Amino acid sequence: MADVLIFTGNEPPRLLQITVLKKSISYVYPDKVPREIPVDIIFATFLNGKSGAVLVAADRAVTRREIVEAHLKLIAEPVPARRYRNRQGQGLPRSARA
Repeated sequence: MADVLIFTGNEPPRLLQITVLKKSISYVYPDKVPREIPVDIIFATFLNGKSGAVLVAADRAVTRREIVEAHLKLIAEPVPARRYRNRQGQGLPRSARA
């Protein structure tokens, strides 16, 4: 399955999982009218330094920042929290924890 980020109007981005790659998707707008939205392949460098391709369907101009943020929120696996230790091998004091 492939993940497609969908950006429509002023709505927050959504994730659509598709089984067959296509050049466009049919999207039903709130006014109940289906429209074709082109699917583009965007190459990006993510916050972890890795790069890759993201499938994006949008009916408006979308910045790379929006794409990377949506990818992080909707597709990327969460980064596990690190356990910090001081020189004595103790964890952070309660006052320093978030």
